[in-house]
Amino acid sequence: MIWLQYGLIGVELPTVAKILIVFGLGFGGSWLLSEKILLRIPGLQKVLG
Repeated sequence: MIWLQYGLIGVELPTVAKILIVFGLGFGGSWLLSEKILLRIPGLQKVLG
C-alpha cells in the first residue's frame, strides 16, 4: 500500500482519485494473492480457508 501511494506522489490527480486507485489496487492485489496463490498451498488452505 505504501509503495502504491509513493508511486502516485508526482501524479497530478485529485486526492479522491488517488485514494480510490490505491484502495482498488491494494484490495485487488491482496485478494489475488490470497485467492490465487496462497490457497494453493495445502497447509495454508486450512488457515485461510
